[in-house]
Amino acid sequence: MIKIAAAVVSGSKAMLADALESASDIIVTFAVLLSLRVADKPRDADHPYGHGKVESLVSQVIGGVLFITGFSILWIAIQGIMDPPDTAPGVIAFWVALGTIGVKEILYRYTIKVGRKVGSPVVEANAWGHRSDAYSSIVTVIGIGGALAGAPILDPIAAALVSLFIFRMGFNILRKSTYELMDGAPDKALLEKATYLAESVDGVVHAHRIRGRRTGRGIWLDLTIDMDSQMSIEEGHAIAHTAKQLIMDVMAEVEDVMIHVNPHQDPHSHDHEF
Repeated sequence: MIKIAAAVVSGSKAMLADALESASDIIVTFAVLLSLRVADKPRDADHPYGHGKVESLVSQVIGGVLFITGFSILWIAIQGIMDPPDTAPGVIAFWVALGTIGVKEILYRYTIKVGRKVGSPVVEANAWGHRSDAYSSIVTVIGIGGALAGAPILDPIAAALVSLFIFRMGFNILRKSTYELMDGAPDKALLEKATYLAESVDGVVHAHRIRGRRTGRGIWLDLTIDMDSQMSIEEGHAIAHTAKQLIMDVMAEVEDVMIHVNPHQDPHSHDHEF
């Protein structure tokens, strides 16, 4: 509200662009809170894999909101460039934008730290929203400062640059969330670590055919382990359970592991498959 008021009073296109970007944060924040509430619901008969995917879905919304915001800002900027202002904007816009930079950067650093700690895609997306706001305020300060120094055209040009920052943020969020919704594979290092842990269990000859997917803050894995064909079903089950529990205990981001048991036959087949 402060930015919008400053934009109206000062007549700054860059300030208006910055205000629109900040207004989108309100939508994003509500979406994040809603998604976290849904994602924390326990598994049920209709959602046996939990509700974690909602975080990726809401990240799509965040990316979309940033894209729409970026387009709106670009349109305002183009109008300003086509019809350049005769006078510089009011100085109040400069000071409001300057004060926003530090606040938004602090919010970004705190939010991204929390998002990475809990492994939440939607919280990380929200953090990048704060970072985009900080970047847009930096450009706004430069643009308004230049306009106050005698080049009014720099104000709408700054607004156009703000839109490019926002487009980039939106694209990155959409790309990552789409990858997760399409069950893109986790990092290879994570799969290799799970394979190593499974093979460290006494009785497991070989672990292979491992694959995984992200569901919100957690990762689900599937893998096959080879064991002595002379083992009983009960022994094989116990070993598989031990391997599963070890992976989940050591790798906090792994929520569940489905293990298929094979009788070991080829002593030379030790190629990990990803």
